[in-house]
Amino acid sequence: MTNEERDKTIEFILDQQARVSVRLEQVGEKLDSLTEQVSTLTADVTALNEVTQTHSQTMERVAVIVAQLAEAQLLTNRSQALTNERLQALAEAQLRTQQSFIATDERLNSFIRVVEKYITENRHGQN
Repeated sequence: MTNEERDKTIEFILDQQARVSVRLEQVGEKLDSLTEQVSTLTADVTALNEVTQTHSQTMERVAVIVAQLAEAQLLTNRSQALTNERLQALAEAQLRTQQSFIATDERLNSFIRVVEKYITENRHGQN
């Protein structure tokens, strides 16, 4: 190999080494950037996981409250049905009482007419 060929080979190798060094530096910068992004994403995922856990706990509490509310509504419905039955019975009893008062009034009026007739006849008979 001649000096000229050897110099060209050395120049080629040095040129390639310079290019590899530049490229390696670029890769290192990109790796640093990616490392920073992965760290940020890891923090974001951790925060999201915490929010998800809080949300899950909240949803569990809401589910318990909704179940309690549904149970309370069932009790309210039963109580309302019982109240309606009792009001219906009370209305029927009131109707019977009213009918009894009407019958009593009719008998009392009949009795009053008999007594008035008796009193009127006895007064006319004594005169």
